Amino acid sequence: MDRFAGSHPSGLGPPDWLPVLLLGLVSAVEPWVSGGLVLGPPAATAAAGVVASLLLVHRRRRPLAVLLGVGCLGIAPALIWGASELGSAALILALAVYSCGRHGRRPWAYLAVALGAGMVTLQLALDPLASVASSWVWALNVLWIFLLGGWLRQQAALADRRRAELEAQTAAAAAEQRVRLARDVHDILAHNLAVMLIQADVADELLDTDTVQAHQALAHVHRTGREALTDVRDLLEALHGEVGPGMADVPALVDRLRHSGLPVTLSMSTPLAHVAENVGAVAYRVVQEALTNVVRHAGLVPTHVVVGTEGGRLSLRVQNRSVSPLDESPNAGPDLPPSGHGLHGMRERVRGRGGTLQAGVDIRGGFTVVAEMPVGDPASLP
Repeated sequence: MDRFAGSHPSGLGPPDWLPVLLLGLVSAVEPWVSGGLVLGPPAATAAAGVVASLLLVHRRRRPLAVLLGVGCLGIAPALIWGASELGSAALILALAVYSCGRHGRRPWAYLAVALGAGMVTLQLALDPLASVASSWVWALNVLWIFLLGGWLRQQAALADRRRAELEAQTAAAAAEQRVRLARDVHDILAHNLAVMLIQADVADELLDTDTVQAHQALAHVHRTGREALTDVRDLLEALHGEVGPGMADVPALVDRLRHSGLPVTLSMSTPLAHVAENVGAVAYRVVQEALTNVVRHAGLVPTHVVVGTEGGRLSLRVQNRSVSPLDESPNAGPDLPPSGHGLHGMRERVRGRGGTLQAGVDIRGGFTVVAEMPVGDPASLP
């Protein structure tokens, strides 16, 4: 029986029974007021029309079965007394054919065209006021009514597909946002924890010999911890449309590390106002992660940061003079557990903006991180 079923879910609503009530009312009244257009007892014709109307309540779930039932109820009185010319009967048959095109399962639904055309032809053949030669013109109406239902079915399927694609894109954007949040929180916490541990080590060494500097170091630990909390809070508040720290915040980042004891210099003479915000945010995180790894794995060693643009691309270079390769000597700096995602996270961020990142030991035995990205948003590029 699946061939008679439709694709509409179960459950009845106003769109199911409202047309049934209207057509049932017209079918019950029309035979009594149509005069000579009704052949046979009006009560029998009215009863057949009302029952056919009631069948239409299932037109969304069993459209082909409803069409067969409607056709039988319309032809049975015509075989006995002759065909009556009633507008309600034509509307009932048209709605049944339309429902096959709109809700019927393929390929069985296509039978509705042949069945509907045959019913119209037989009905007109049994009508003494109509000719068989003209019946095929009326039968052609079945085709466009079915095609109308099929076209609306296709439009609904396309709308559902667009809705599903939009939901998938929304879910993907939400997942990407969660990944970005996790990476940003990792960068913020790893960076500030490294600075705090440096100052804690300084305070521990100077506590018995220079209490003034020891207290200054502890004050820096306290200040850095509060900055970390502020950064995380700002990051959570910025999720609704804001990009977060960008290129303009790199000098402040370098200053904080320099005040924490890292001998770091910054060369950033090129105007960077034309760098896209999302590209600048990635660049900031790359510099932050690279400097954090210097502190974590190499300690307080001379480090140089270079930022510039050339040929429509933003370039970053973070180079330190440590002899310990990144992520290979976790005891060279403060005792922080290696995240295992530093280089990988930076590379994924840069790749997401259409750029590349390289990192490794340079010829001087230090470690260098080099990244390049388009200054514009890759999503807006051709």
